[in-house]
Amino acid sequence: MSATIFSLINFTLSYIAIMYLLTRSRKIVNYLLQEKKTLGNLLICILLFTVPIILTSNFGIPVMEVKTNLRTSLVFFSAIVGGPICSLVIGIIGSLYRFTLGGWTGFACAAATLGGGIVASLAVYKTKNSPSKLSWKAIGLWTLLVFIWENIHVLIFIPLLSGQPSSATVHLLLNQIYLPQITANTLTMLILCFLMRDLVTLDTRILSEKQKKWLQETLTFTHELEVKVEERTKELAEANKKLYESSIRDPLTSLYNRKYLQEIILKENSKLAKYYYQCYSALCIDLDNFKTYNDRYGHLAGDIILQEFAGTLKKQINDSGLIFRTGGDEFTVLLPNINIQNAVLLAQEIISELEKANSFKGKIKSSIHEEVLESNERLSCSIGIKTILTDPKANTTIESGRNPNPKIDKVDLNNLLYLADKRLLNAKIMGKNQYSLSS
Repeated sequence: MSATIFSLINFTLSYIAIMYLLTRSRKIVNYLLQEKKTLGNLLICILLFTVPIILTSNFGIPVMEVKTNLRTSLVFFSAIVGGPICSLVIGIIGSLYRFTLGGWTGFACAAATLGGGIVASLAVYKTKNSPSKLSWKAIGLWTLLVFIWENIHVLIFIPLLSGQPSSATVHLLLNQIYLPQITANTLTMLILCFLMRDLVTLDTRILSEKQKKWLQETLTFTHELEVKVEERTKELAEANKKLYESSIRDPLTSLYNRKYLQEIILKENSKLAKYYYQCYSALCIDLDNFKTYNDRYGHLAGDIILQEFAGTLKKQINDSGLIFRTGGDEFTVLLPNINIQNAVLLAQEIISELEKANSFKGKIKSSIHEEVLESNERLSCSIGIKTILTDPKANTTIESGRNPNPKIDKVDLNNLLYLADKRLLNAKIMGKNQYSLSS
């Protein structure tokens, strides 16, 4: 018995040594970890298991003319390594070769080997087990399956299919064959699965490669995500900018609207309090006789007048200040750092350009296809001008201009616009088509 166990251990250790040497090759490890085997890889796997399945049949351990072998453990292990087809083919090869060796257990052992191949194929097909998924639970289940099948092999197949008397066969099996056969196959399966998990599934080289690949994929994904976030942020910023721009513009003339004027007033008031004696001018402009043209020729003509006059203001003001449409035919111009003299020059140029435009009759005619009649009520504009010098220490504004005793006003653009608007009313009262520097 000791010689039998020693031989079985020696065979197992030899197979383990071969397995260890083979798994030193990274290509073999990568092959074993493949979920789906190619036809070429499957043939190599069958060849690798054909050699040991034949050797274990040839060099089985003789016990009372019966050879104890490791075919069952090899057949089941081939299912884990090569898949269901590999296990089935190895079962057939092992079965046929064992049958050719003869002996009173030849047919029974051959049938058990073939049956083991079928059972192992079905088991691996159902569980989808592979070296990459070989957990401790899976190892325990596969080892238990080998233990159960070897019991079926020894206690059912041999007594029923051998040519020996039943009582003598059972006595022989229980006393001399059962323990070595069951122990050898069960332990071999356990050791092979353990080595497969240690040498292949948990191969540090493969795990390191997986970690590097995962890290690289994570970095790539993170970079791509950052790029997309940045692009999306830019798109949102651009969309918000356009949305904000449209919210502060008058849709007809593209000039700034009253809403934006209020925002600018808040910003400019803080600047007025910081800059020492800074000039600040404001123009309040109203079109004269606009209602007459709007009522006579319709709103389309009125829109043309407003658009053309907006173009005139843009041309004259340029980058000197900010232009706002604050009402139907009312406009406001803020002129930071523009003194009273330059503010007056700008007002004169605006009035002059509007006179040259001849009420934009040509533009109106080409749009409404109607003759624009001559009228005593020509299109013109009235302008109120207010200019201040700021004194941030006193938090006041000092009007610059003709008054030798300047009036002290509160530092506030609302107040500046209020005074400019009063001067606009004065220009209207004085006969229109002019600017005014007095209330």
